[in-house]
Amino acid sequence: MNIDPTLITVAGKRTGYHLAKSFLQRGMPVIGTFRTRYDSLDELEQLGADLYRCDFHRREDVEQLILRILERYPRLRGIVHDVSEWLSDDNDMPLHRVMARMMRVHVGVPYEINHSLAPLLLACTDESADIIHISDYIGSRGSQKHIVSTAGKGDGAFALPGIEPTPLNSEQRAYLVVHDEEQQSCLKSAA
Repeated sequence: MNIDPTLITVAGKRTGYHLAKSFLQRGMPVIGTFRTRYDSLDELEQLGADLYRCDFHRREDVEQLILRILERYPRLRGIVHDVSEWLSDDNDMPLHRVMARMMRVHVGVPYEINHSLAPLLLACTDESADIIHISDYIGSRGSQKHIVSTAGKGDGAFALPGIEPTPLNSEQRAYLVVHDEEQQSCLKSAA
């Protein structure tokens, strides 16, 4: 059985790491990105992940990532965006630069990746392919110290030519990453 890989942006920590590890342990191939090397990436590589260093602020990194995936893979099962950057509004950068960075990381580059890799999603051997943008509670709750970051993390859907957004319904299976009392993450099935 040939399973198409899933791309996970920022697979080395938090939700992206736990999702990548769970997929790999279930025999589902993972392509992952990281900006900073963590020990967790060694574990993912040992499990079979194909990892690429990619700083979303560096144009050449993003172009190389897209090119490598297009050259290496004929299909994708999905794309999961867990990339995030948190800059406090009171940092030394002018507000317009903070906003530009947040929008690039949370909106611009994910949209570019989605659009560039759409042909691989359309070629998926499953009935459908998924594009998932992971947000967090700050996106719905807000933050006094991270107003611009919160705005950039807004939950939104992007339409791509040939790919119709489909909301989950009660017959579809969803997976949730749940944190327990000890801050351990695990993937739970939600019917």
